[in-house]
Amino acid sequence: SPETVIRSVCTSMLGQVFYTAGQFNVTPHQYVTPAITLTEEDCIGPLQISRQAGTGAIYNGSRVTYADASSGYQVTDAPIFTSTAMLNEDTPGGTGDAQYRKYYDMDAPYTTSATAAQRLGILSLKNSRSDLQVQGTFTLKALQLQPSDTVMITNSRLGLSSKVMKVLTMDVIPAGNESGLGITMVLSEDLS
Repeated sequence: SPETVIRSVCTSMLGQVFYTAGQFNVTPHQYVTPAITLTEEDCIGPLQISRQAGTGAIYNGSRVTYADASSGYQVTDAPIFTSTAMLNEDTPGGTGDAQYRKYYDMDAPYTTSATAAQRLGILSLKNSRSDLQVQGTFTLKALQLQPSDTVMITNSRLGLSSKVMKVLTMDVIPAGNESGLGITMVLSEDLS
């Protein structure tokens, strides 16, 4: 199906597909320095912070399969990536016990080299460990953003100082401010 193909292509670049301003957009994963900072003055109402820890989805290694160009595009395993530092964080007492090893498994059918496949696995692993999400309504200043952009959030009451966040979703809504409009956004910590 077209949806399956688009998802597979996005996997090869850790991309994101979104619909905005009347058109579909595809963006590859890349770190982009945030162009704007949103502060308490830019918030319409309180920010909601959530952590996703405890879901059992904290990984400390990655395994990726890819289509190896040097072997006729046969599905092949990329070198396994393991992180001792992540394993130590995940192990009670920080002892790095191997029984706590948990792999992030990923298929990358449109990736053709072991190096690129392993890099995708490492980035996916880092993204999977990002558990901080912020949701809130902002002033029209946030219209400069679109999904997949990065933004810095500074909010002293919540202990956020120039925290780099990635825009996951956004929507324009009626709000009780000067303009009568607000931008609701869901943001996720960006560990790129």
